[in-house]
Amino acid sequence: MWIFLYRTKYGLEIRCVGENPKALDVKGLSVGWRQCLAIMFGSLISALAVLMLGCSDRFVPDLIARRGWLVVVAIIAGNWMPFRVVGAIFIFALLEAVAIHAQVVGVSIPHHFFLILPYAASLVLLAGLRSRTHQPEALGVPYSRKRSRVRLREAWPDFCLSSARPGILCEGLRRAGVAIRGASGFPNHFTSGCRPAD
Repeated sequence: MWIFLYRTKYGLEIRCVGENPKALDVKGLSVGWRQCLAIMFGSLISALAVLMLGCSDRFVPDLIARRGWLVVVAIIAGNWMPFRVVGAIFIFALLEAVAIHAQVVGVSIPHHFFLILPYAASLVLLAGLRSRTHQPEALGVPYSRKRSRVRLREAWPDFCLSSARPGILCEGLRRAGVAIRGASGFPNHFTSGCRPAD
C-alpha cells in the first residue's frame, strides 16, 4: 500500500484528491471519479478483512464488536501514514490479546478492566496526538467546480480601446470567444465588452 500511495502516479493522484483536489481538476483529471475509486477500494479491503474473520473457526455473533472505530483512531494516531497506522494497529491488537489471555490465565483483576484497554488506549492516543496530527486538507469536503462567467468589460475595462491596434486585437479576442463558446458553452456576452475603437 505504501509503494502504491507514495511511488506510483495513481497513488499520487489519490493523495492529491485528499490534499488539493483543485490541482487535480486543473490538470484535467476527474476528482469525483478518483474519490469513488478510493472509497470502493477501501470498502473492498474492509470487506475482505471481515470475510477472513468470518471464515475462521472462531466465528461468533457480533464478531467485529465495533472495532472499526479503533481503526479510525489508528488512522488518526498514525497521522495518515501507512507505517504509523500499522504500528498503531499493532498496539491495539496487543492490548486485545492481553485482554483475551488475562481471562484465560485467571488474573485476579476483573476481566472488564482488560476489555476496555484498547478503547482507553485510543482515548489516550487521541488526547496526546491531537495537536501533532495533520489530516488531509480536503478530508470529508465534497469537491465542486465553480464555473465562473468571464466578462471582458469587467475583467479588463477599456482594454481594447487603449490598445495600439484595437481592431486586430478585438477580432482575435472575438474569435477566441467563439471558439470557447463552442467548446464549453460560454454565454454570448463573453466578448460583448470588446469592441473596436472608432
